[in-house]
Amino acid sequence: MEVTENSVVDFIEGVESEKKKADALILRQEYRHRFFYRAFAWWPS
Repeated sequence: MEVTENSVVDFIEGVESEKKKADALILRQEYRHRFFYRAFAWWPS
């Protein structure tokens, strides 16, 4: 697999469970602010 141009936020917004969606957004934010890590989509396009 390789990094795609797909939006990570769009993927997260498509999650049906509100709890899982909220958790994913929190994790994304924590990684960005604490580790200066940008999320990439690694699934096939």
